[in-house]
Amino acid sequence: MPRIEDPCLWVSYHLSGRSPFFSVRYNDGEMMMMYKTVPEGKMLGTEANLAPANYQLGAELRDMLHAMAEPAGWEILIGCSWNTPRADKLCQKFEAEVDYWDMRDFNWCNEHWPLDGVVDGSTQGMIDNLRASGNVVLVTNERLADARHCLGAKLVQVPMHDSWSDRSRIFKECAAHAQADESCKFIWAAGCGLKPTAWRLFWDFPRTSHVDIGHLFNGVFGLRDYGWMKSGSGPWYDPYFSRFAPYVRGFIK
Repeated sequence: MPRIEDPCLWVSYHLSGRSPFFSVRYNDGEMMMMYKTVPEGKMLGTEANLAPANYQLGAELRDMLHAMAEPAGWEILIGCSWNTPRADKLCQKFEAEVDYWDMRDFNWCNEHWPLDGVVDGSTQGMIDNLRASGNVVLVTNERLADARHCLGAKLVQVPMHDSWSDRSRIFKECAAHAQADESCKFIWAAGCGLKPTAWRLFWDFPRTSHVDIGHLFNGVFGLRDYGWMKSGSGPWYDPYFSRFAPYVRGFIK
């Protein structure tokens, strides 16, 4: 099974060759919606406020995975923990899906690779390469909007919560950028509710590229809404707040 050990380098390689790609991450939030299961000790996020909406999003996340399994010659990178020693019951369900759709030969990587790259500086290097490549669009909320400066990006703004319900408007705005420049690179920091929207955009505009960076910028702008940020521990904490956050803020004029 292919496993991409340095996803930041993978992204930078495709940028240098101007080869379009799609990068997405399936973590426990996506899996909980896909399988309508919330394990003990976990909490479903606020991407969709009502269970039926969560289930619809979950169905679209599954459909998206199935569509990626179709042999179309696309460059796709999927971050997920299904094949790690810490895999839980959700991951086991996901692994069964991977086997059913014969996806073990896909490019898989660690689900938190943007944060892993903060430790060795490869995430900063990837951001530098994205900025140098031009034609970047950051899709994110108002609180994280200033992250566009380090990317040299235009902005498509999404709601702070429940971006799923605004997906039609967001798709139209992104599509306008893709129509203006088919080589657009879209950086998604907008929650799991817009992952199917990103895929639809890639499907309709296959010369675009997409990077799902998760909550990479949250802590930089005061959104300490994840356990490792609150506890002040773990391998990401010190390099994130001592090196990465000043790096990002240094581009804001």
